[in-house]
Amino acid sequence: MIYCENCGKQLENNAAFCAECGHKVGALSPGKPSEGASGKQPVAGMHSAGNAAGTSAKATANTKSASNAASATAPKALSPKNKKTAIIAGACAAAIVVIAIVAFAVMGANPISNDRLRDDVNASNFATTGVVPSNYVNESPYEITDFKVDDQQKSKQNLFGAELECVTATFTGTMSNANFETDFTGEVSYMKENGEWVLFSDPSITSSTTTPLKGVDFIDENTESSDSAVVYSTSDFASTLDGGEGSYTSTATQKVSYDMWFATDTATSTATFAFSETDGWQMQGEAQLSGQATEWKLAGKTFELTDESNYGKVTASLSFSNATSETLDADYVIDYDNKREDKTYYKYHNVDLTGAVTNEPTHEFGQPNFAVSFKDTNNSVAFDCRSNTVSDSNGSAVSYALNTSVETESSYMTSYLVSMDSGNDSYLSFGGNFIEKA
Repeated sequence: MIYCENCGKQLENNAAFCAECGHKVGALSPGKPSEGASGKQPVAGMHSAGNAAGTSAKATANTKSASNAASATAPKALSPKNKKTAIIAGACAAAIVVIAIVAFAVMGANPISNDRLRDDVNASNFATTGVVPSNYVNESPYEITDFKVDDQQKSKQNLFGAELECVTATFTGTMSNANFETDFTGEVSYMKENGEWVLFSDPSITSSTTTPLKGVDFIDENTESSDSAVVYSTSDFASTLDGGEGSYTSTATQKVSYDMWFATDTATSTATFAFSETDGWQMQGEAQLSGQATEWKLAGKTFELTDESNYGKVTASLSFSNATSETLDADYVIDYDNKREDKTYYKYHNVDLTGAVTNEPTHEFGQPNFAVSFKDTNNSVAFDCRSNTVSDSNGSAVSYALNTSVETESSYMTSYLVSMDSGNDSYLSFGGNFIEKA
């Protein structure tokens, strides 16, 4: 067995240094005596013993001197506990260096944080309204997803009479709402002011690709009629989304209704739209109507006219018993009450006429008017009627009416100025608004 000459610790075979104290191990083999004094075996006898002892002491001194010199120059081995402590300290130092490098790279290369960029983009105009016009669709809010900051470039620019630090950031993302989905790229610029980064230019889109997610939401962008006499409404709307790969169309249908005081017009409206990334949905041509129908409201209504003067009083009425697009049927009454007395050359007459008339009305679909002409050959009476509305004296309340002219071949006066035998007859004719009877 071999032991350290310095501390006495047992050594491993062939160990060069003591693991305990670091002392250099001498070149001794197990069970072999030292040859440091004479290099020979000691001679028996006192002299030899004395020489051997002196030589041995000298050798020991020389060995200790050499050992101390070796200890001064050779590295001292660490204990396992000291080795573990050194490894932990080295790992911590390396981690601190890595963190410092990463922090420097982030702060130096990207002065604007990703969260700041996302917030500024979300607050921009295009994030609110989108990049495609909302024609023929109901507007809805956009949401930005898959947002990514691609690059940040620093620069120095002469602005406002000073050289300022600037950063231009580029980004990509996807924005969508109920109508469209848009993949976009964009950019935004910042400048450093009083040590803070502030917006220099608002976020803007540099390129985009938009895909419609559904068809249009309506056909008519303005659902209010230009005429107060018409109430316009729609129902049963439906649309399709057709095509793909950058070419999209939408076909829309709806029921339309034009409600007027005398009738209601209904039909099916169909329109075709094409999608453009710059203009959104655009109608192709005009909406086409089919299945037009008119439901008349005149049946059971009576319209009256009263006109009185110093000469006489006219009372007339038209009462509708049936009303369709093919025919309007009405009963009429005409009563003229003469107020003048006969004279030598003039004779005055009352007129009383009753009868029934029928004819087909004329009406343009969706328009707030109609016309009808009646003629009773039995009484030689003709009516020419057009729909009308009449305001009261204050210009507010409205009454529905038939502006009507009436021609008869019934005499209300005979003149004998030319011939006392035959005379010349004047026939009753009048006109005005026949007001709907409440």
